[in-house]
Amino acid sequence: FLLWDELAFGAMLAALDSGLEIPRDISFAGYDDDQIACLTPVSLTTIHMPAEEIALEASSMLQMLLEGAPCKKLLRLPGKIVLRESAMPPAGVAPGASAAAKIAEANV
Repeated sequence: FLLWDELAFGAMLAALDSGLEIPRDISFAGYDDDQIACLTPVSLTTIHMPAEEIALEASSMLQMLLEGAPCKKLLRLPGKIVLRESAMPPAGVAPGASAAAKIAEANV
């Protein structure tokens, strides 16, 4: 998992240059669902955040502060995983299965 999609793009290129196959040998996921996520050599799994809603809420909170009102609002907006070609479960884990369950099962 990389901090943002552009970093994932660069890491994917480095992996491909090293002869690795994505996602067979290594999986990648980014964050922010940037347009580059669909332009990578293998489409990038990413986390989409509602940027427009975040901006609207942030501007509202800033306005409150500028008006001298206390702003102790905790903002939680749901992200969404956008599954694409760059990520797959680890070897031996069926799609949709919990990797944590598989690891716990192996450690029994």
